[in-house]
Amino acid sequence: AASLNQPRLLSYSGSDGRVRTVSIRPTPAQTQTAGRICRQTDGEAAVAGAGQTSLPAQLVCRNPNGDWVPA
Repeated sequence: AASLNQPRLLSYSGSDGRVRTVSIRPTPAQTQTAGRICRQTDGEAAVAGAGQTSLPAQLVCRNPNGDWVPA
């Protein structure tokens, strides 16, 4: 999500047949932290028929290899 600056959605069916989804949304604004480009992300996890919950916000930063990793 952070590398493309677009929301990402992962969906799959569990062994119980319920669909699970995880969505991650990056913020559009980039910040500089210790000389690195960083983005805040938030997300949501849901299980069909059981409910959903918000995931804690996380700051991810681009490392020298170009990978996005937790700050």
